[in-house]
Amino acid sequence: MLGGDTAAALAAGCPVVVKAHPAQPRTADLLAGLAAAVLPEGVFRLVHGGVDASLALVRDPAIRAVAFTGSPTGGRALMDAAAARPDPIPVFAEMGSLNPVFVLPSALPNPKWPGALAAAVTGSAGQLCTKPGLVVVPPAADGFVAAFGAAVAAASPFDRMLTPAMADAHARWRTRAAGLGAVTGGASPRHAFTVEVGAVAGELLEEHFGPAAVVVRTPVERYGEIAAALPGSLTATVLAAPDDELLPGLLADLVPLAGRIVLNGVPTGVAVCDATHHGGPWPATSNPLHTSVGTRAVDRFLRPVALQGFPPELAAAGQVSRTFM
Repeated sequence: MLGGDTAAALAAGCPVVVKAHPAQPRTADLLAGLAAAVLPEGVFRLVHGGVDASLALVRDPAIRAVAFTGSPTGGRALMDAAAARPDPIPVFAEMGSLNPVFVLPSALPNPKWPGALAAAVTGSAGQLCTKPGLVVVPPAADGFVAAFGAAVAAASPFDRMLTPAMADAHARWRTRAAGLGAVTGGASPRHAFTVEVGAVAGELLEEHFGPAAVVVRTPVERYGEIAAALPGSLTATVLAAPDDELLPGLLADLVPLAGRIVLNGVPTGVAVCDATHHGGPWPATSNPLHTSVGTRAVDRFLRPVALQGFPPELAAAGQVSRTFM
């Protein structure tokens, strides 16, 4: 609520209207009070309500841009409402991201990767938008898969997720996963787990919000085929020896898939800096050109205007060369 979207819009000179999530109304009121104490009057407003309130805001003539984090269904509804206006406005929606990890054979001997990946899967109860949801490994990866599954299963059980609906969805997914492949995890639905499957299709191609990951074994020659079948993601990760001769080809396969491609790291943990890009192809975001994290997020809420033939001193006056939304 007082995160990157709000900060970027305020930095661009735009007033902000926040529609609070119904699951945390009192927290929203508390944060709004903190904002009101330090921001100029009229710069920040909080609105409560459900779907109707969200759509009414998008349709209001005073609203010039929309930032949203949530489901693809919600993002699509806001995009449709914005496009149907007499004056369509941009919607910067961050929705669903699988964040696949591709493990090349040259990375298997490195003992740190199973634990590092497990921490990325289970941190914040698997509720980060950059959580790795799919791990693709070569056939001869028994040790890696076992260590990864054990590290995920060893994570402490979580007390609660962001909403009861999210916790219920995670518990149901664990039940369904038992019919999809080999599950490694704790006995309770409150535990993290992995599921090893023979192929990736259907709901396995969708983001799962919670501390769980899908593992699929396949020949390295099929990595490009799998990448081409996956939906757009915020991130894609490669684990490999730096001089692995397979890296150039795999990188070419991943560029159309994700907005941030990580070599020998984990996708969780996003630096707020000039170099950060936190966007990706649909359904990761509705507009992959403008990041939602990092200093360039300000560009979401600015409309460029070219001033041709004006004296430089006039163009510089009041910074009129950059017009707010």
